[in-house]
Amino acid sequence: MGTKQINISFTDEQVVEYNRAGYVLCFSAGVAGNTEFNVVAKADTISTVFNITWEDQFQIAATKDEFSDGAMFNLYTTPTPIQFNEAYTLPANWTDGVVLADVLPTANSFAFVNQTSRASAVIFKIINGKSQPFFISANPIPKDATEVMTPKSTVALWFQQNVETGTMVFVNTDELSTFDFHDKSSLDLTWNGSQFVPSS
Repeated sequence: MGTKQINISFTDEQVVEYNRAGYVLCFSAGVAGNTEFNVVAKADTISTVFNITWEDQFQIAATKDEFSDGAMFNLYTTPTPIQFNEAYTLPANWTDGVVLADVLPTANSFAFVNQTSRASAVIFKIINGKSQPFFISANPIPKDATEVMTPKSTVALWFQQNVETGTMVFVNTDELSTFDFHDKSSLDLTWNGSQFVPSS
């Protein structure tokens, strides 16, 4: 799959303006069937040169917390590596889940099988060299139910105040700049005051 990278150039004036106002640049990645980018996978103050790299090496874990805009969540199991066409089963006693090969109805997917009374899945990928969460189940997964998740090649950038890496968020789509990396590995961008756009 390889490493993907976004390189962003900001002017000195933009750096001063956004950092002074308490904004951070947020990055996340998409999951098919969930239109919202619901976890801040990377949040940081900006600088004149800003780089984000990621790799589609996934881990999965479980939480008892539900999605709540602006809140953080706690992990209740250890993040476990998972690949496409595998399923993670969370035991009823909340010990760490087990990953086994599975046949899923959707290509490039993996599944979370919940045997507890109620749980949410959390997905991680490698971002700037560290495994970071980028998705949480939009709704808790009931007992003995399965959630199939299909990570997308689309990523999103936006500015927001009062969030950090790992914050759950609900962001209006018109506030997002989205980019599909299905057929590219890198992109150079600038900020035009309302959207991130390819560098000319």
